[in-house]
Amino acid sequence: METIGIVLREGLSEAAQLGLELVMWCRERSIAVLIDSASVSAFDAAGMRAHIGNVPTVLREELVERADPIVTLGGDGTLLTVARSHRMNFSSC
Repeated sequence: METIGIVLREGLSEAAQLGLELVMWCRERSIAVLIDSASVSAFDAAGMRAHIGNVPTVLREELVERADPIVTLGGDGTLLTVARSHRMNFSSC
């Protein structure tokens, strides 16, 4: 596991809290993290943006290409959205 991708459901403060905990867990273990650029607003809304520090944010298409595994925090819709992005990326190879 070299890089973990994180995708959060916007407007769900619990997802932002768990995302922050995951970022901190990865830092303690020197695991690289990428955050989906659309997910940053979830950290902003929960007032946690400053706590994630300088974690790189990337477009979802790049996230599914560079991260393994990808952790989705939100619900079925969040998971399905990422799965569709991954499928589209995979089919273009």
